[in-house]
Amino acid sequence: MSTLELGSRGHLRKSAGRLFLKFLAFLIPVFLLLSAAGLSAMTRYQFRHGLDDLTARIGNHAARIATALGRYEPEGLGAFGDDLTGSLLADNAVGCAEVRFGNAAPRMIGCLNSDAAQQLDLPFGNAGGVLTVRFSTAEIESASQRNFIFATGAMFIGLLAAILAGAFGFRQVIWSAAIAASQGNCRKRQARQSYSGGIFEQ
Repeated sequence: MSTLELGSRGHLRKSAGRLFLKFLAFLIPVFLLLSAAGLSAMTRYQFRHGLDDLTARIGNHAARIATALGRYEPEGLGAFGDDLTGSLLADNAVGCAEVRFGNAAPRMIGCLNSDAAQQLDLPFGNAGGVLTVRFSTAEIESASQRNFIFATGAMFIGLLAAILAGAFGFRQVIWSAAIAASQGNCRKRQARQSYSGGIFEQ
């Protein structure tokens, strides 16, 4: 390989390196922006879907209990009503449950000191009874956090794969074509120099 070819290849390597860095400067922000938008949308969807499932699960159980409570007069519920209402607490997401009749104080259990965020109120019977259930979204939030961590890791693995694929494609397409073009130009210059040298010798 001639000195001219070596110099040309060295210059080409520097130019190709700068071009690849520009490619990465475009690829990485766009990839992260689109991935972050997709990750945020997925997290919100999973939380809403999980909240719907949790509300349906607790709501179905509470509705069955409210139906059973509605078959009795307030004075006849007693310990049986407490047992029915208390069965809701078997669900770890349920923070408390209480039964009220009108504006009176809770007749069964109670939610005075509960900090659960979500609340369901189910009316029952003909005496103005209301079954109130408060529940926490902690299990959904915990699942969302785990999914977020997993998805973030997958996103960075995808970014690394995209960079490696881009580097391979750049080398196979851009670099190979540039080398071939550079070698062709060097041969042309060498041919012109040889031709000019031959004329001067004559």
